Amino acid sequence: MKKLFVLLGVGIIVLSFAWNSDQITNLLVHYKIPFNRAQAIAEAIIEEHTQYCKEIDPLIVLAIMKAESDFRNLVGDGGKAIGYMQLHAVATWYVANFYPSIRSFLIRIKHHSELIKFPVMQIRIGYRYLCLLYKFVCEGDLVCAIKRFNGDDGWEYYMRVLKAQQKILEVIQ
Repeated sequence: MKKLFVLLGVGIIVLSFAWNSDQITNLLVHYKIPFNRAQAIAEAIIEEHTQYCKEIDPLIVLAIMKAESDFRNLVGDGGKAIGYMQLHAVATWYVANFYPSIRSFLIRIKHHSELIKFPVMQIRIGYRYLCLLYKFVCEGDLVCAIKRFNGDDGWEYYMRVLKAQQKILEVIQ
């Protein structure tokens, strides 16, 4: 059984929970994402977790999605932040340096704003970005990685993700 990391205050507790794509799909549908898109995103989340980053539980990625966009595929930050995870171009290219398939994709779309048309790739890139922060920038410190996801080291963003996570837990319980 997988372990579920629940962020509390400045600490993290671990609960037992095994995610599957149906659970994530249902959660995303609850937040008004159309079923087919929700299903594709859920499958991408599970795949990213199992193939690329077992250290980061899907709940953390879902909480970031909620905190960043309230599960809406939108353009923010004056056109610089794209999609469900509000990815900036610098973050996407950071990921591309580690993953040739991501690099190829970004070259094909030509402009960062086109990422809005590819929600599954947004999730794949965002998950890998968080994982790279966790592994290489924050040396295994999940709190640090979450804080850095938003481009700074502030507690305000971390607390926003914490609140988003709590809301998600209320929905799934």
